[in-house]
Amino acid sequence: MKKLPIFLILLLALPFCTVGDESSNSSINEDLESTSGSSEKDTKTEDSQFKSGGEESNKISNLRDKCEIFAESKVIESDEYFFILGDDIDERHRQSKYSHPSGAQNGPFQTWTFEDALRISSEVIPEEFDKINPFENDVGITWEKFEAFADALCFAYENETGLRNVTIAHAELMGRSSEIMGFAGNWENFPYIETGAEVIESPSPSGLEFYTKYTTVSGVIIVAGPDVPDEAVLSARRSLEYQLSARPDFHQLLQESNVRVSLFGPDSDTSQLPEYKDTSEIGGFAMMSIDASMTANADWLCYEGNRDDEGDPVIHEMAHTLNHVVFEAINELYFYENIYKLAEEALENGDWEEGAQAIADGVPLGDMIGEFFAINTENFIISNSPDLKYGTRENIKKYNPAMYELYARYYPTEPWSYCNDGVER
Repeated sequence: MKKLPIFLILLLALPFCTVGDESSNSSINEDLESTSGSSEKDTKTEDSQFKSGGEESNKISNLRDKCEIFAESKVIESDEYFFILGDDIDERHRQSKYSHPSGAQNGPFQTWTFEDALRISSEVIPEEFDKINPFENDVGITWEKFEAFADALCFAYENETGLRNVTIAHAELMGRSSEIMGFAGNWENFPYIETGAEVIESPSPSGLEFYTKYTTVSGVIIVAGPDVPDEAVLSARRSLEYQLSARPDFHQLLQESNVRVSLFGPDSDTSQLPEYKDTSEIGGFAMMSIDASMTANADWLCYEGNRDDEGDPVIHEMAHTLNHVVFEAINELYFYENIYKLAEEALENGDWEEGAQAIADGVPLGDMIGEFFAINTENFIISNSPDLKYGTRENIKKYNPAMYELYARYYPTEPWSYCNDGVER
């Protein structure tokens, strides 16, 4: 596929490393022992937290009232709490048993972030503060930011959803809001409106008025600027409608996670978009767990007057987005346990070669393996390259049944005409 080599998005790398497996459980215990072992620290914390008469401050009392997570938690120094909250989660992510030796990270990081944040905050909470800067950056942490994190944690705990909001709030506390281009916490979400197969005027929030066109499908919002043809917006909608049709159980989670596709073009790149002015990807990139949206080049879609059936950036980047937004949140271990193994076997067997079905020569192994799922998602769904071993759904089923089983777990297997019969250039 002529355009696939441009998509050099690492499949499983998070913009910030999150949390570890069994190692994190002992880590907090050691940290807490260190904290409780200092009588001087204990006295300081106790003095700072309690008013005369032994009553806790209003901030701490209100925190405990949010939900049962914080009801019995020990109050410790605020800096110590945020170091634990950062280090334990970071360590678990770095030690992920699903990561690849090349350095590509892999694992249900949203799930782990929630689990570790829940465990830590049920044991310890920070002393009252107004604003602190434990990480010595330009952001700092306000009590209001911490309360937003606590609210997200309580909501996820009580409703068994909303893990992405916990991850975003945690990244905010760790000072990532100014480091990550298109950080979700810096942008207001679009409302979700059922549009059917129509393009309507975009209900763009403040700062995102660039987007004038809007449609939705299967829990996903698609927006575009004025120069993107309506036909391109509807082409993206059609692709996602089919791609997501086998898993209607994903649709609500996609909507709750505010998954958005930001289309750009013509003759432009991602720098056209307000959230990504300092980037210059010509194909697009995925929506990671703390990103505002995924992006795609509308010129590379197939619609009347623009017949292009050699790959679809919307389908490609949605594969990555499913990994980071959906699979991480539902703890889809089947995917994380199998995707690298399948990719490595295909590379070792010569079934998926550099420059043929993979990506350009000289690309690191981690990137190649990272692209395996997304590129072959296009092959599985579009199924228009029978000359390639994995170029169609039928070829994948014939030559690699285990690979077919994984893809059929998430995508439809019914025949589909990608460009619609009769679409002209």
